[in-house]
Amino acid sequence: MPYRAGLGYLVTSAQIANTGAPINIFTVTGLVCVTALFSRIAVASGANACGWEHDPTVGTASQPLCATGDINVGVVGDYVSITETAGVATLTTGGAVAMLTPRKYILPAGILTWANAAADGGLIHNIMYIPISVGAIVTLV
Repeated sequence: MPYRAGLGYLVTSAQIANTGAPINIFTVTGLVCVTALFSRIAVASGANACGWEHDPTVGTASQPLCATGDINVGVVGDYVSITETAGVATLTTGGAVAMLTPRKYILPAGILTWANAAADGGLIHNIMYIPISVGAIVTLV
């Protein structure tokens, strides 16, 4: 798993097709600081409201990391990332990644899930993180 100074470790999935139901993508073990969470469109999608959720092993059940955004504006090769509009973290699609925007996330152990409303399109998901607790790591589910 490659390490990038200032951004941390990078974990990248294979192409994953949207199913119209939440898909578990990453497992968080320990406490980590997520510095970037972004996806690349591999297969374009029609109308499809998507977003990220974290379901911690202990504590409050599944929490959204951002408001959903429709990825239908993206073409193959575009990126999907979290940005901030009027103080609300929202999923956005475009030719560049809104890295480190709007904030970093501190996540305890749990599962990061890709919520998607339609079985249409496919993406390659990426996470960059810095371990906080000893032995903390992020892996693919």
